[in-house]
Amino acid sequence: MNLLRYHKIAGNLVMIGVLLFIVLTFLAMILYPGGAQFYPSTQSYSFIHNYFSDLGGLNAHNGESNLISASLFLSSLFIIGICVIPLFIIFPFIFNHGIVEKYFSIIATTIGLVASIAYIGIGITPYDVFSYQHNIFVSIAFTCAFIFLIVYTVFVFFNHHISNFFGYINFLYIIAITLNSIVLLLYFDYETPQEYMILVIAQKIVVYSELICLFVQGYGLSTLKFVK
Repeated sequence: MNLLRYHKIAGNLVMIGVLLFIVLTFLAMILYPGGAQFYPSTQSYSFIHNYFSDLGGLNAHNGESNLISASLFLSSLFIIGICVIPLFIIFPFIFNHGIVEKYFSIIATTIGLVASIAYIGIGITPYDVFSYQHNIFVSIAFTCAFIFLIVYTVFVFFNHHISNFFGYINFLYIIAITLNSIVLLLYFDYETPQEYMILVIAQKIVVYSELICLFVQGYGLSTLKFVK
C-alpha cells in the first residue's frame, strides 16, 4: 500500500474513533440510570460527580441495572482502542531519519500498541465486576499514552519535515496529564464530596485533552498537513 494513502487511512480511522467515542459516551451519559459515589440517589449522570468508569459499571450507583449505558461506554473504548492502532504502526515510517530515531520510534510504537490494548482491556472489564483488572488497564493505558506522546513530541520538534504545531498540541496534553497526576497524589485519600469532585473534573480534562490531541494528529495524517 502506498505510504501516503496509508497516512490518510490511519488519520481517518483515528478521527472516526474519537468521534464515535464522544457520541457513544454522550449517549451513555444520557442513558445512565443515576447515582454517584457521594450522591447515590441522583437520577442521572453528573458530569462533575461521576467518573467515566461509572458509565461502564453493570450496575449504577443507585442500584439500577446499567447494561445499556455500559454497553455503549465499553464499546466506545473498544472502538477507539482499535482505531488508534494504525497511528502507532505508521510512527516508524514517519520518523526514520537516522538509526537513533528509527530505534526510538519502534520503541514508541510498541508502547503505543500496549496503550491500545489497554484501552480495549478497559472496555472489557467493568469496574464493578473486575475492579482490580480495570484499574490496572487504566494505569497502563494512560502511562503508555503519556510516554508515547513525550517521545512523539520530542521527535516532532527535532524533525524538520513535521510542523511544530502538532508538537505543541501534544505538549498541552502532556501538561494536562501531569496536572492530573498531581491532583491524584493530593487527593488520593479523598474524604469529602468536594475532593472527589476535583478528581472527577481532572479526569474529564485529561480524557477530552487526549481526544483533542488524537483528533488533531488524525487530521494532520489524513490531510498530510503535518508536513511543513
